[in-house]
Amino acid sequence: MTSVWETRDLPVLKAIVDFEDETGQYARLDTLAQRTGHDDALLQAALRALNNEQPRLISVIDVSSMSGKFFMGAGDATGEARRRVGQWPTRESLADRIIAALEDAAENAPTEEERSGARKFLDGAKGVGKGVLTSVLVKVLTEGL
Repeated sequence: MTSVWETRDLPVLKAIVDFEDETGQYARLDTLAQRTGHDDALLQAALRALNNEQPRLISVIDVSSMSGKFFMGAGDATGEARRRVGQWPTRESLADRIIAALEDAAENAPTEEERSGARKFLDGAKGVGKGVLTSVLVKVLTEGL
């Protein structure tokens, strides 16, 4: 079975978030069709799925009609929507970015002493595991030191 998340829902969610960021407005169906290349039936299915997702990702303008079109537009992207499309960091992506920065420092720091220190820090961060590193990052970012 093919995942509809990558092929249908994620591109629609990304189009909604991008359009809202660019214009401050809800994206209409014609805008979503233009940005995703999806036909009306795929857009309707994606919007139904996104509209029912918990935690909430978006708000939709819901207009039932005889033509069978139920959603006329979508916007009001939540933080969760922004995390899913990669605009906001997740706990895991923050940990990945720290590991990547430490790996870069271990390779490219200007002095051997700094490279050595970065390697030790990197080994320690990897040794405690991504879960512990993530928990520490979340605590620092949400509660301060």
